[in-house]
Amino acid sequence: MVHIVDSRATAIQIPTVSFTEKNVNTSVLQEFDGLLRRVFPKVFSSSSLVKQELVGNYSHLFTVPGREPDLEPYMLLAHIDVVPADEADGWDVPPFSAQELNGFIYGRGTIDNSL
Repeated sequence: MVHIVDSRATAIQIPTVSFTEKNVNTSVLQEFDGLLRRVFPKVFSSSSLVKQELVGNYSHLFTVPGREPDLEPYMLLAHIDVVPADEADGWDVPPFSAQELNGFIYGRGTIDNSL
């Protein structure tokens, strides 16, 4: 069984940096895709999914039907790439270390999709 905290740390350590729209490290995006599939195997094999697509070769789009078709649909979004980060930018710990400090796990992109 995969532990979610360990998986999050592993995800933080994968430097999914996009320098520009065309300058993207595709090998790390593939590595991140593999991590998602290992950590969330039920999502990728669920019979509840109507459709599962790849957008732009690396982003996942899942369509899940609701139980009450009269309700408004909604969409949940997140991104997998981050902008470059360097320790010289004032990081307390290395930006892709997933190091715990004072009860927090630090890493580039960790709060990008928070509520």
